[in-house]
Amino acid sequence: DAISMLRSARPIRLAQAATSRRIFWGRGSSDPPRPLAPPETVDAWMADSTLIDPGLPVWRRAELWLTLRMLHGLDLEDFLRGASGAYPVVLRAMYNRDWPVLEPLVSEQCLDAMQATMEDMARNAQRVDLAGDESDFQMISCRLSRAQILQSDSETPAGSCLLHVS
Repeated sequence: DAISMLRSARPIRLAQAATSRRIFWGRGSSDPPRPLAPPETVDAWMADSTLIDPGLPVWRRAELWLTLRMLHGLDLEDFLRGASGAYPVVLRAMYNRDWPVLEPLVSEQCLDAMQATMEDMARNAQRVDLAGDESDFQMISCRLSRAQILQSDSETPAGSCLLHVS
């Protein structure tokens, strides 16, 4: 009968609709599909303990692999080299309370957290004395531990991500 045929066709239509959606980029998104990073590249990154934190649990490694696939165009080695070089510059500016230098380098939330940290240190009569240059800081490790794709809005361009380095 026609009604039972319609009922049996409904799950098929739902499955077709679900597979045609761009699940990651949002339901009904007008953003074009983004190319994925080659799996061989991501596999090489994941196997390199100088790039990816080797102590990550299996589920976190799987999540990281999937997210890195979505970051087509990322040069992870170059990013981590830059992060390693930026760390002492950012710390020095924070300890010197040089907020105008930091404004273009970090997010507003990060800047707020840095200012709160320095205010908390001042309240507790703590201070950091930097006598030398960036060589005062020794980078022990600079490895990716997590990657997140940020949802775009008026302040966050599509395709933006947050990379956690440890």
